[in-house]
Amino acid sequence: MALPELAADVGFDPDRGVWVLTAYALTLAVTTALYGRVADRSGVRGPLTLGVALLSLGALLAVLAPSFELLIAARLLQGCGAGAAPVVTLAALRAVYPPQAMPRALATWAASGVVFTAAGPVLGGLATQLFGWRAAVLVPALAALALAPIRQRLPTGGSGGRLDYLGALWVVAAAAGLVLLVQSASLGPAATGAGVALLALALPLVARQIRRRPDGFVPRAAIREPVVLRNSIAGSVIHGSWYGLIVTIPTFLAARGWDPIPIGLAMLPGALLGAFCGRIVAYAIDRLGGTRSMSASALLCFGALTLAAIGCATGAVPLLVVAMAVVYLAMTLGQPALGASVVAAVPAATTGIAIGVSTLLFLNGGGIGSAIAGLAPVLGPAGALGLLAGLCLASSVFLAQAARTGQGLTKHQPPGQVRPSDC
Repeated sequence: MALPELAADVGFDPDRGVWVLTAYALTLAVTTALYGRVADRSGVRGPLTLGVALLSLGALLAVLAPSFELLIAARLLQGCGAGAAPVVTLAALRAVYPPQAMPRALATWAASGVVFTAAGPVLGGLATQLFGWRAAVLVPALAALALAPIRQRLPTGGSGGRLDYLGALWVVAAAAGLVLLVQSASLGPAATGAGVALLALALPLVARQIRRRPDGFVPRAAIREPVVLRNSIAGSVIHGSWYGLIVTIPTFLAARGWDPIPIGLAMLPGALLGAFCGRIVAYAIDRLGGTRSMSASALLCFGALTLAAIGCATGAVPLLVVAMAVVYLAMTLGQPALGASVVAAVPAATTGIAIGVSTLLFLNGGGIGSAIAGLAPVLGPAGALGLLAGLCLASSVFLAQAARTGQGLTKHQPPGQVRPSDC
């Protein structure tokens, strides 16, 4: 919401504004695996502190940026810091909470994220209208205030050992290629070429490094665990569905003459519903297990997308509001379910990197969802949402079948913690 005013003040073409968003998303996704592996080695306090410091510094520099180039540099720095949040906080939860308390902790963590994500457009719009775009850009710097009271309680001990810097370099290069390729629909042919080139160069080098150092930056045991990749890919579909709706519905409402703040308010009730369902989500994950809970989340996404497609086709705005409520509920269930399934599937020493890989795939689902939603001028909003709905239904069926055949079995819970519903 602050982009038009920001572009006018800093002095760049609004069409280049996509880079303000993409620069942040690029480094956020790329650094997730890096933070995860560092957390495995050294504990979570240091990586999370570094991430919050970079995020806050990037926000301050963005506020002071006198040119488009320095603004992009500040956004890249912000993304480098933000990459710590989804990975290191999950690793911290595993380190702090006993296994029996993990479902509730994960549900609370996901619900908080959903509320902040939904409130962001409303708060950003208000801050921009009242104080200008600099106030909206400065908000991430408040993360330092949130970290201060809890920093000393975070664990510092990790597995130790020297970081595999070469492996880290190749993983970062491959992750950058993947992000550029996913975002190429909005960035253009140059991003497509760069993404393909980076993936073609880096993926063979990642595979070679894993063979040479099975316990290196990407431990062989972590990536050979089928639950991690399978559930992460399914999680990317869930995230893509949510992202597709938060792109399509505001665009549809704006075309009908809605202003930004009413659009944000229309999306807020769904997020509040998701937040208040934390206890139910924790119970579902505890009873069903991570894989079955993700299957239920994908099915909820299918329902939300179907409702939204009907709402766009008929102009029924209440259906769009209900669809947002359902998809936020799906995210509140699906994101912690993904975390629970990954945490339970790998040894504690590789939790960080496993979460980093899953988070990378999960975040890139947003780009895929946005790209499919971008097909609305060709397929119509209902057609684009219908395509996403088909992916969700397929993911739900696939995950349910995996759980039914025992492929969702959690392997690294303490004795007595593995439930029949995990199989």
